[in-house]
Amino acid sequence: MKNLRANHVLRAGLVTAASLIVATGAGHAAAVETCPARPQTAPAAKATTKTPNLAKMSPSARRLHAADRAYDAGQFDEAETLLLKLMKTPRDKNDTARRATIRLARVRIQQGRFDDARALATQASASRDAKVKAQATAMLTDIDYRQGIAAARNRFDQAEALLKSGNLTESETQFEALLSQPCPLPEGYIDRVQLRLASISTKQNDFDEAERRLAAVDRSDANIASAAGELDGSVVQKRLDFTARTALDAAASKAESGDVAGAVEAEKLALATYPTASAPVLSGGQLRLSDHLSRLGRFDEARTVLSAVHINAGDADLATRRDEIAKRIDVREMDAKASDLLAQADDESAVNHPQKAMVIYDGIIASPQFAPEWHQRAKLRKATLLRRGYDFAGAKAQIDAVAAAPATPSLAASAVTASDTFAAETPARAFTGSLGGGLQYDDNAPALVAAIPGEEGTAPYDPQQSYSDAATVVTAGGEYRHRLGSSYNYLTAAGRATVTDQWELDPIDRVKIDFNLGAVIYLPSLAAKVEGGLLYDRSHRGGKLLNQGLGFYTSYSQLAMGRRVTGRYEGLKMDDRRPGRDGWRHSVSLEVAPATGEYGLAGGIELFHDQPSDITLRQSAVTVSAGYVWPMLTRGSWQVDGDVAVSLRTGRYDAISTSASGADEHRKIVRTRFEVGPVATYKQTTQVRVTYAWLDIDDNKVNFNRRDNQVRVSVSRRF
Repeated sequence: MKNLRANHVLRAGLVTAASLIVATGAGHAAAVETCPARPQTAPAAKATTKTPNLAKMSPSARRLHAADRAYDAGQFDEAETLLLKLMKTPRDKNDTARRATIRLARVRIQQGRFDDARALATQASASRDAKVKAQATAMLTDIDYRQGIAAARNRFDQAEALLKSGNLTESETQFEALLSQPCPLPEGYIDRVQLRLASISTKQNDFDEAERRLAAVDRSDANIASAAGELDGSVVQKRLDFTARTALDAAASKAESGDVAGAVEAEKLALATYPTASAPVLSGGQLRLSDHLSRLGRFDEARTVLSAVHINAGDADLATRRDEIAKRIDVREMDAKASDLLAQADDESAVNHPQKAMVIYDGIIASPQFAPEWHQRAKLRKATLLRRGYDFAGAKAQIDAVAAAPATPSLAASAVTASDTFAAETPARAFTGSLGGGLQYDDNAPALVAAIPGEEGTAPYDPQQSYSDAATVVTAGGEYRHRLGSSYNYLTAAGRATVTDQWELDPIDRVKIDFNLGAVIYLPSLAAKVEGGLLYDRSHRGGKLLNQGLGFYTSYSQLAMGRRVTGRYEGLKMDDRRPGRDGWRHSVSLEVAPATGEYGLAGGIELFHDQPSDITLRQSAVTVSAGYVWPMLTRGSWQVDGDVAVSLRTGRYDAISTSASGADEHRKIVRTRFEVGPVATYKQTTQVRVTYAWLDIDDNKVNFNRRDNQVRVSVSRRF
């Protein structure tokens, strides 16, 4: 308030306005505008500095003196109160009312009420006192000057308020307008406007423009020179910060597009290139680098970078980010450990080591250091292994635990998928079936009949000749399962029929029908299942019944050494239209297949013994087979696999003589079969199979091998 009073005290004498340099135009060409000098004012009413003798003064003079003292002290309200009373003084020789009026006018000036001050000065100019009249006349001119100065300052303050609020665009517009502000202007006004515009350009990252603004500033005033010097340094630093920040942002964008490794290298380069950038810029870059390193699994390096981050005591945001990233590194490290363990378990499962995989899954589930989502991922994988080992109740418990409170939306979806798969595998009752058809071409079709177990020598064609033919093949099958109560054991009924219609060789048209009725009992503690039931088998040849049989079967399947091992026995009491072939047919097989039942190597051995009622005939055979299925490619809903299979069957056919002089006939037949071809599956329900098969029959009764080359194309659909 005292400084304000010192600037405006009317008694202080003359003040001369400084010359101002105004920068105008897009190129900021300097144009010099000199505002006229401030108008001179007459001395104030109280020209002496001697301490007055209040005792000798009149009451009105004492009141005027008191008003002057209040004004000098900046107590304008008190001065106003005294002067308003004095203005009511009747006309006297000292013209007290006019003197009070001129003093109230200067109070109004200090209050910014220039129109009121002008009215009071006009009123005082009618005074009979020459000094008062001169003061009033000078004050009228000075009021215009002061009002112009106040208006300029007010517009500056308005633009300044916008700048402080962060409205750079509007504040820049208003400061630009101030460059053409008409006189009068406060001293250094244009230079301060240029400083504000330079500051705005700096905030807008237009550093060239900021430097041009600073070049237009007259630095003859010490305060302005100091402010301009500080802004010079700020522009240099902020230009460097902007360049560094741009490089760091470009590096970070690589991570957003998925190239985290590229982002790390670019961030390291940017930090090394701009080591003198300000602490917040460097710290922000280091924080992002640390975060990206942790995404790559380089946790020790990430912590080293994070420990080097310099954060000022008052920068709470950066401190919060640092703490968040430190926690994120810890979480990601634990996630990486959990992920590695899951991958290890999955690998063990894939190479048929389910027990090892199960131990790892249980370890993840039991560990409190891993996040709940890893516990749930392990539970869903464990459920798959339990289903594979026939522990359906255990698998359902794992799936239900995840479905009840999934940790993430993706786990919720995975739990739904697992639940659907489980429900499809363990229905209360269900019927499934398949229907297929195809075409095949054989360059020696009768060899196919000769390759059927128990059919040695039954094809009605010369074995030393080849008979090519095409055939249409239709297959149909179905299975009904009924779950027994709350357990997962089933009663089953299944049947399958295959019809082969030769285009030319009608006598070897074939129909094969088999049906079984039985039960499946699961033994989860052994990862095993037991099956058993009744069998019915029926074959037609050339449109006539060839044979039929009724019998039983039993099998035992268990996961062992990472493989599914299945042993099976079938016994059929056959009724054959051919003489001497009625009787029992036995087969025992052992098969080893992948635990998942999908891809990989499978193989087995089968022992066959045909014991008809005619004791003069005996047939036996050993079959060794192997196959390998592998995935080839996936295209949308199509999955294409490769399939190769080979089998070797060595059979013995004995005709035993009943006469004393007769000789027994011992006949050895070796059948070798090889198949290969792709299998395309659409949406897991429709299969298209193309197969090449080669068959060789080595019969010691004939002097050459019977061979067949076959090409087969078939389509089937499950429902």
